[in-house]
Amino acid sequence: NITKLQEFGKRGRSTGRGLKYSGQQHGPQSDSRNQQLRTGEKRKRSTSSQSTEGENDARPRASQVKLNVFSIIKSRAAGNNNIQRVVPEIKIQISQQQSVTALLDTGSEVSCISEEVWSKLIETGNKPPTLPVTSIHLRGAIGQRSCQVVIQCYLEIKIDEHLYPVVALVVKNLIKPTILGADWLNEQRAVIDFDNNEILLRNGEKHHSFPFRKTTEIPPEPEDYVEDLVGHIEVNHSAPITTCNKKQHLESPSALQAKVDPLKIPEAEKRKLIHLLQEYRCIFSLRPGLTHKYTHEIKLHDKTPFLKRPYPVPFALRPAVDATIQEMLDLGVIKREASPYASPMTVGKKKDGTVRICLDARMINSKMIADCESPPAADELLRRFHEIRYMSTIDLRSSYWQIPLSPESRQYTAFLYNGRSYTYQVLPFGLKTAVGSFSRAMDVVLGTEVREFVVNYIDDLLVASETLNEHLEHLRQVFEKLKQARMTINLEKSNFIQKEVKFLGHILTINGIKADPEKISAIRNFPVPQKTKHVRAFLGLCNFYRKFCARYSAATQDLNKLLRKGEKWRWGRNEQEAFDRVKDLFLEAVLLRYPDLNKIFYVQTDSSGYGLGAELYQIQEDGSRGVIAFASRSLRGPELNYTTTEKELLGVIFALHKFRIYIQVTKIIIRTDHQALKFLSRCRLLSERLTRWTLILGQYDYEIELVKGKGM
Repeated sequence: NITKLQEFGKRGRSTGRGLKYSGQQHGPQSDSRNQQLRTGEKRKRSTSSQSTEGENDARPRASQVKLNVFSIIKSRAAGNNNIQRVVPEIKIQISQQQSVTALLDTGSEVSCISEEVWSKLIETGNKPPTLPVTSIHLRGAIGQRSCQVVIQCYLEIKIDEHLYPVVALVVKNLIKPTILGADWLNEQRAVIDFDNNEILLRNGEKHHSFPFRKTTEIPPEPEDYVEDLVGHIEVNHSAPITTCNKKQHLESPSALQAKVDPLKIPEAEKRKLIHLLQEYRCIFSLRPGLTHKYTHEIKLHDKTPFLKRPYPVPFALRPAVDATIQEMLDLGVIKREASPYASPMTVGKKKDGTVRICLDARMINSKMIADCESPPAADELLRRFHEIRYMSTIDLRSSYWQIPLSPESRQYTAFLYNGRSYTYQVLPFGLKTAVGSFSRAMDVVLGTEVREFVVNYIDDLLVASETLNEHLEHLRQVFEKLKQARMTINLEKSNFIQKEVKFLGHILTINGIKADPEKISAIRNFPVPQKTKHVRAFLGLCNFYRKFCARYSAATQDLNKLLRKGEKWRWGRNEQEAFDRVKDLFLEAVLLRYPDLNKIFYVQTDSSGYGLGAELYQIQEDGSRGVIAFASRSLRGPELNYTTTEKELLGVIFALHKFRIYIQVTKIIIRTDHQALKFLSRCRLLSERLTRWTLILGQYDYEIELVKGKGM
C-alpha cells in the first residue's frame, strides 16, 4: 500500500505532464511561488536517496510526497494581502446522500478526503473500500508535531452523471471536503481552462467539460514560512521496499483503459479492474524487469575456453542489428566485456522489420551439465479447469531477460559483433538449461499460494476462477507476487477476464478445449506433398492435434508408410486419398471437455487388423457424450500377428495407459466390442504377455460393457 502511495506521489510530481492549462493564470507571481516551493523542497530532498533510472529501487529510503500546504492545512496566515492564486472548485457526489465541494489542486500531489466526510460515509452505510497505511505522518501548520495518516480509500465520485475513480488519503483538518490532486488530474488527462472557467475530463473514450463552481483565493507565503509549513508524507522503513517511477517507461493510463473497455462484463467490474491495473501500474512496463529472487547459474563439466567464428551479418540488416545491440545495452541485457569464450550470434527478422538477436549456444551446451527439470506436460495442465468461468492470460515481457545470470556465468555467454565482445547479464535464449531454470524461477516467484488457480508453463501464465469477484482477487495476488519479484508484464499480449483464451496452442473455453483455428486452417490448406520431407512436416502438424480426432491412426496409415527407412518416394491414388482423409478428420474436430472427477469415466476401445483406437468420455447433464480425449496408434511389428482377442486386449491396455492420469484412482466403465476381457478374467492358462496385461488391469477399478464396434 505504501508503494502504491509512493507511485501516486511520484506521478504527481511531474504535474507538467498530462496537465494542460489555458488562460493567463501562470505569470511571474506564480513562477516566483513555484521557485519558493522548489527551494524549500530541495532542502528537504537533500537527505533522500534517489531512485536508479530504469529499475525498481529496493533500497531503504524515506519517500517524500509534497502536499500543497496552502490547500490542505488550515492556514494560520489569515489577512495576508499579497497577490492571490486562483484554485478551481467543483461539486462532486460521493454517495447518493452526500454532495461535497472538491478542490482541483494541481499543487497537491495526492488526492485527499477530509475525516469529517469520511465519517459521514461510514454513518450512512456507504463506506468505500479501504487499505491501511502505516508509518505515514502529515506535517503542516502544527510545526514539528505530526498528524498520522492511517487510511487510504477507493472512491467513485460522480460529476454530473459521469463516474470517476479516485484513490484518496483520509486526512484531518482539510480546508475543503475533498482535494482532487495532480495524481487524479494526470490520470484523467484533465485540461483546466481558466479563461472559460471549465475543466475537461476523460470518461472512457469521450471527453466532458464541467464548469468551475467557484474559486478559492489562497494567499502565497514567504519562503521561510513555506519552509516551516510545507507538509509532506514521510515514510521511513528499515526493510527494503519496491518503488516505481516514470523512468521505468510504464504503460499509460489510457493504455490500461483501452484494455478494459472492450470487455463484456458489468460496468462496476470494469471499474474494479481498471482500478486494479492502475494500482499495479508499475508492473505494466515497456521494459523487462529484473528479479532478485532467483539467479541462473551455468555449470560446465569442461571449462576449456573456445572461440567460434561469428556468422556474417547481411549489410541490409546491419542498421537494425546495430539498433538492437544498442537497445540491449541500454536495457542492461548485454554488456561490453572481454571473455575467453565466444559463441556465434544469430539474427532473425521480425514481422515489424526489427531483428531478434539470439545466441548460437551449441558449443556451450555441449560443455554444460544437464538440467533434468522440465515443465509439466501441456496436456496435463490443460485439464485442470472444470467449472471455471473466467480466465486471464499474462505474458511476461521478454521473460528470460528478467532472470539475472550469476557474475561467474556471464563470461560463458559472450559473442562477437563487429569485433567487439559482449556478454549477457541475463538469461539468454538458446541455453539447454534455460527452460528448467525459468520454471524453477517462476515457482520461487509465485510460491505455493496461487497454484490452485494459476497455471504457468514457462513464461505463459493462466489465471482461472469460478466467479468474477474471485477472479479479481486472484489477479491481485498474482500481480502482487510479480511486483514483489520486480517482474513486468507485457500489457499488449495479456488478456483479462475472458470466457475464451488462447493458451499453449489451444483455445480454452468455459466448456472445454478446442483446437486453434489458425493451426487447423494450416492443416486444411497444406499443399500436396512433393517429397518425403513434406509428408513428415504435414504429419508433425497433425500429430499435435490428433487428440481431437477419432480414428486418426487409421487415417494416416498410408502416409506413415512413406516415412519408413529405405522407402522409395511415391504419390499415387492411395496416398492422395489418405491425405484428403486426414484433412477431413480435422473438419470434424470436436470440443474436448474438462474432466469432472465426480463423474464416472467411460473408456471405449476398438481394434482392427492394423490399428488401435480409444476414447475417454463422460456423460453430460443433458445425456450427451462429453469427449475428454481420443487416442490411437498403428500396430507395430509382431503385434500385427496377434490374434483378434489379443489385439482387443492390447487396445484396452493402450487406452488405460494413455488415460491413466484421469482414471487410475476412480471407477471406470470399459466399453469394448469384444468379449476379450471376460475371456481373460476366466482364463487360467496365460502366456507371459497376458499375465503382464492381467497385472496392469488389476490396478484399475473397472466394469466391462459390451458394445458393437464401428471399426477403425
